[in-house]
Amino acid sequence: VRGSEALNGKAVGLYFSAHWCPPCRAFTPVLAEVYRTLKHKRDDFEVVFVSGDRDAAQAEEYFARMPWLAIPFEEHTVRQQLSSKFSVMGIPRLVIVAPDGEASFASFVLPGIQGIALICAFLGVQVIANDARSAVMSDRRGEQFPWKGASSGSQGLIG
Repeated sequence: VRGSEALNGKAVGLYFSAHWCPPCRAFTPVLAEVYRTLKHKRDDFEVVFVSGDRDAAQAEEYFARMPWLAIPFEEHTVRQQLSSKFSVMGIPRLVIVAPDGEASFASFVLPGIQGIALICAFLGVQVIANDARSAVMSDRRGEQFPWKGASSGSQGLIG
């Protein structure tokens, strides 16, 4: 999937998570439920999984349960740059971003979903919600989407 096609004009939830993390495994099905609910109502939202798993097999097994997109596990540098860009100190973490001003995800023609990672890592994006996990947990119908200004106050597990 080309990042530009899948993400054009959408708010993007960057989901930092890992199979080895119990809170992540608990939150992932909740996020998947909210994601499906939102997708039935609107098409201006997408989630991209940014794996913190220790090996590709774990990441692939975990991602198989997710209904959204993912940064390829082999794109370690891109995943690391995203974690750094958004100061991810613990997981699970859901950061909601949107193109900033004139920038548009659609204007970049980079192969694969890693295009969105490069856009987020190197270009301006507007952070809508720094950590939307708590907001998603308390808004399972997605009625408060995109959870503007959400921040959990807790950083989750450190990997």
